[in-house]
Amino acid sequence: MWLMPLTRPLPRLARLAGLTGLAATALVAVPVPSAVAEATDWCSSGASTPCIVSVTHDGSPVLKTDPTWQVDLRYPTPGDDVQWELRESGLYELTSAADGRWVVTLDMGTTVPRVNYGTGRNGQVTRINDGDGTYQVAVSAEPVLVTSGCIMSDPWFCPTIASSQAVRLGSQVSDWDQWTDPVQRAAFYGVDFWTNVETTSFPPGVTYDDATGIAAMRLDLAAPHFELDGTTVHHGHFEAVLPNAFLRENFFIPDPSTLTPAGLTVAGGGPISTTSVRKDSSSAPMEIEVTDMTFSIRKLRVRTGTVVPTRPTNVRAARVATKAARIGYGLAKPRGAKVTGYQVRCVSPGGSVVKARRTGNDSPLRVTGLKRGVRYDCRARATSKVGPGPWSAKVVVPRRP
Repeated sequence: MWLMPLTRPLPRLARLAGLTGLAATALVAVPVPSAVAEATDWCSSGASTPCIVSVTHDGSPVLKTDPTWQVDLRYPTPGDDVQWELRESGLYELTSAADGRWVVTLDMGTTVPRVNYGTGRNGQVTRINDGDGTYQVAVSAEPVLVTSGCIMSDPWFCPTIASSQAVRLGSQVSDWDQWTDPVQRAAFYGVDFWTNVETTSFPPGVTYDDATGIAAMRLDLAAPHFELDGTTVHHGHFEAVLPNAFLRENFFIPDPSTLTPAGLTVAGGGPISTTSVRKDSSSAPMEIEVTDMTFSIRKLRVRTGTVVPTRPTNVRAARVATKAARIGYGLAKPRGAKVTGYQVRCVSPGGSVVKARRTGNDSPLRVTGLKRGVRYDCRARATSKVGPGPWSAKVVVPRRP
């Protein structure tokens, strides 16, 4: 059974139940194997691209003539998509002999490998730009159990017990040609998505709340509750790699290089699920993994709820004139949106409010308009393009200089 194309109308994406792969928590550099002998080079001399360059299993080369292992290659949309799947003795249902790490290296030709959507676990995609308008991709992953039986409807229907199941390994690499906005399409470069359950759409839907400044990614995931034996609970997982450009153009995070793992809140995975969110450096992509999801239908949401700057620390105040004060503070740190300025709010015992602001990530801030001989409680907060951060602790401005 061939994997269904990923880049055609979205309802067909739901049938990609068998695709799985990239674990965000186990990303290790995977070198692109070089074909040192003709026997290990799956691309025949003069073959058109895309084609398979090499295949390895637990580090050992697999020959194109291997009697047990074959890798099928298909082009759902020639020039835009490349799809591969591992077979064992001619079958797509793998046995325990397929356990371990597989690396399939593809010569993509001029097809830009923007998005990888796969079936597998603990995977990684290494993209190489050859510098002449052509690309190579090394896809590394381990096989995973996939159940089936869900019926695409609104809402989706999934049986309690799977109608079939199989261990599978494969992925589809796409240049995301159906995306018409050129800036957003370019931002998909480096997006990796893996799951062993049904997905109603890909990429995830993103909504933005102007009032709160919170963007949310929504995925509807579905799978039978039990495996084929009727007693073993099926555990689903979801793994994604989201580059900075994708976070900026599709999640509306203005400065993703400043985003911390705490800036993304993953919810909806189920009562026993575990979630990992990583961002190893300012230039590194955000990596999300949700494991041990149980079903019938599960809606996964990732919210960018902590993108605003942190609260200012070490707040201090001094009355510098009868009607003026100076408020100092430790500078706030960005968490996805750079600091554009600061606000101070001072309240008297009688409820009179005085406000002040300044631009730039600097301290202190001068407050004017205070009443003569009145003390004030003041707080400071940082501002950003997506809204203000939390207020600082309270500091007291004395009655007189």
